[in-house]
Amino acid sequence: MFTYKTLVLSLFLASLAFVSLPFSGSAKAGWGAEEIVIYIKRIRDEQNNYLRDVTMATARAVSESGEFKALPHKRNAKGPVIEVSPPTFNYAQYREGMNAREMTTAGLSVVSDVSNLLGFGNRTRRLNEVNASLNRNRTILDAWGDNEQVMVTMQSRVLLLDQVAGVEIARAIDYEKVFNSKSEFLAQKDSLIQEAVVSEVKKVLVEYLDDSGF
Repeated sequence: MFTYKTLVLSLFLASLAFVSLPFSGSAKAGWGAEEIVIYIKRIRDEQNNYLRDVTMATARAVSESGEFKALPHKRNAKGPVIEVSPPTFNYAQYREGMNAREMTTAGLSVVSDVSNLLGFGNRTRRLNEVNASLNRNRTILDAWGDNEQVMVTMQSRVLLLDQVAGVEIARAIDYEKVFNSKSEFLAQKDSLIQEAVVSEVKKVLVEYLDDSGF
């Protein structure tokens, strides 16, 4: 016989079943339902200018993976941090069959030979090589015409550091491409940086999941 007590008991059991549904779903999801917070340091160029679009694209790539949540880096942040070193560019007049490294090495060999003859140490020789490279880059970039092929090499590094988990992952960015004119390069420079950085960041995240055991 249906009584008031039976009605109350039925409603109580129904409420328990309703409340337990979302909890059960969350429990089954386990670690996969939790996002790992990744802190992103601002990405800057060689002149220390903030590359906002590149930084934001990197943050989107991190968050869109579904496993991570990107947040701006803070000094007191505790957790994995991604830092991208300022991209550096090298320019070399393009010659058929030569890559940028070969041309750069050829351009700096004279400087190294002079340093060796004068008996300077490795530190002085390296400083001279760097200065010669910078001067040569500026000269080539300034004189680059609209109908001249120049090979551009971009180098950088993506570093993910998680001091709590004891994980450190670094990947080098080494990209080279021949551009037909200076205007073509300048029009594609920002997108070149963005694509190269985002590509390596994604690879770093995959390695991080493997190394940290998530």
